[in-house]
Amino acid sequence: MFHRSGSRRPSRSGLGLRTSVLGVLALALAAPASAQLVGGGNAFLRKDTNVVVQELSRHLPASGVRKQTRYLGNFRWETIQTLSVLAETRTGLSSRYWKSDTRSWSPWVHHGNPLGAPIQRISGSGDSPGIDTGLTLVPGYAASGEDWSAYQGVGLPTTVPGIEVDFKTGIHQIDPVARTLVAGQNFPGFPTVISPTLPANYRHFNPQTALTSPSPQGSGRLVRRVFGTGVPRGYVKSARFEGAGIPLVELRRDHDSQFPQWIDHGWPFETTGVAVGPGGAASIIHNYLAGATPMDRVEQRYVFVATNPSDDGYGEGLNGEWIKYRLGNEIQGHYWNDLGSAGGLVYGTPLAIPYYTNIPASGGLGRLVVFAVASTSNGFVLKSRYHDGNGWDGQWQHWGAPPVLGGDKFKLTSSVVYWDGTPNVLANLRISAFGYSEENTSAGRVGKLVEFHWDGASWRFAAPRTAPDGKSFRTSHASVIEQGNTDRIVVVGRTSTGRIYEFSREVSNGQLLSENWADLSWEDVTLTRAGL
Repeated sequence: MFHRSGSRRPSRSGLGLRTSVLGVLALALAAPASAQLVGGGNAFLRKDTNVVVQELSRHLPASGVRKQTRYLGNFRWETIQTLSVLAETRTGLSSRYWKSDTRSWSPWVHHGNPLGAPIQRISGSGDSPGIDTGLTLVPGYAASGEDWSAYQGVGLPTTVPGIEVDFKTGIHQIDPVARTLVAGQNFPGFPTVISPTLPANYRHFNPQTALTSPSPQGSGRLVRRVFGTGVPRGYVKSARFEGAGIPLVELRRDHDSQFPQWIDHGWPFETTGVAVGPGGAASIIHNYLAGATPMDRVEQRYVFVATNPSDDGYGEGLNGEWIKYRLGNEIQGHYWNDLGSAGGLVYGTPLAIPYYTNIPASGGLGRLVVFAVASTSNGFVLKSRYHDGNGWDGQWQHWGAPPVLGGDKFKLTSSVVYWDGTPNVLANLRISAFGYSEENTSAGRVGKLVEFHWDGASWRFAAPRTAPDGKSFRTSHASVIEQGNTDRIVVVGRTSTGRIYEFSREVSNGQLLSENWADLSWEDVTLTRAGL
């Protein structure tokens, strides 16, 4: 059922939808390295032609960490953590992973393009220089504990003159360790003109962020919630929405349900729509033991948005100055709320970071900090609002920006939360929010990795970092691998050449152990002499 809600639309009006899943395709993947017979002995070479594609530079890689417990015998167990990276490459959707036991990266595994979507950005699609698609990861349900579902907006060009570009939402199920791919095509609630059962106003769902929540049915069951925006017909990208009426859309799937449920949450009153980003969703229980109201003692699901999305040059959104959020819980349902003006037009979308002062069952409060970048007379600066577990603070706090950016545009897109030392000791709490600055060609500045972090006592900016190839860097995903007193913080992103990089930092009990960049774009090629 497709529900509409929000002040600009009939509340909860049901529209019958037919969600058609066009089957699944299981692929047995070949070894990623290629072998040729040549004379003159063995040689080991490297190539990057599959991964380094300049047209894919704005298709950012996604990453996430899963844990697996392995039995060693004699009543001994160990926890293996796997960091998976998924990205668009020349051959389609590809993945590789880093494991905490081997501390090394696997080869790239190229899963191909089972959805049949064009890999490069679509030229002549009504947008310039082409279409960007989101790539959102949701933990899978398999017993191995290491699979992912990747939700991706894909554009399918038409060969019929005068017909607009059509869109689908691709749902890929990935198990990087087993090197298998199950891919399905899922028509969202608004993809085509030809189906009379689908609403005619929208033709594309742009997935951006996700939550995994316990199911009300209990017994370890989960609910996936993927959030994005509905793109109206005649528009092909979420940056070209000015005055168009862009709703927040949720794709919800229960634990064992084959068919998802589409929910149109509309947009807040007196706005023209919303923009949501990869760090916009958060789940938290504010006060499990002693909340003032029953709502404080259940899971709160937040989705933060910037209002009135519009076009801004190259397609980076410079939106209205208001930050709103959609709040959902098991008591009051879903409704829109207001965090007020950030003090200037918002660049990009809000980033929400939830964390606990202790485990909820022991009285830990669930807190939430929300960041937004606003345009001011002093350039682009960072603002924040804070929920302390009992309520929001009174106004936006001002944090400025790194001086080296010279007032250039920047945004925060992802974050990690961990304890540097003993868990649940608030003095050891660490939070790092990551993002990037935009290239300023007139000033000769490339886009850099930006970090704003809580060091246990205060918030501050780290010095922006330049990628090893000296080109503009963008990122939308960060992860943390916690092993005892050692924490590995990882950011994955892409430069304007299409190269994929990992930035990693390891810390232990307040000491920086290492900080490195690694180029993940390379693949090994083995050339073997005939007869061996």
